[in-house]
Amino acid sequence: MVANKSFRFKWLIILFVVYAAAVVIRFLLALLTTSFPTVGIDEYLYYSLARSIATEGKLLFRGQSADYAYILYPLMLSPVYALAGQGTYIYR
Repeated sequence: MVANKSFRFKWLIILFVVYAAAVVIRFLLALLTTSFPTVGIDEYLYYSLARSIATEGKLLFRGQSADYAYILYPLMLSPVYALAGQGTYIYR
């Protein structure tokens, strides 16, 4: 029973060290590689819809009509895109 606790404690320490190393490596990689904002898939969809509302006045995704049920967020973003012009200014 005592050997089992020692074995379990050893694996807990190893697991913690591996996790901590992964966190540190990911943090360092983020510092080195992120000099610009990253955009996820859903954020790109919101961006495209808001930009099309601001420029075209209708919902377009990649130049085609978009049947998208949740348009409140793109509607709220579209004035920002209309005022800012280019998308890079929005992140600054």
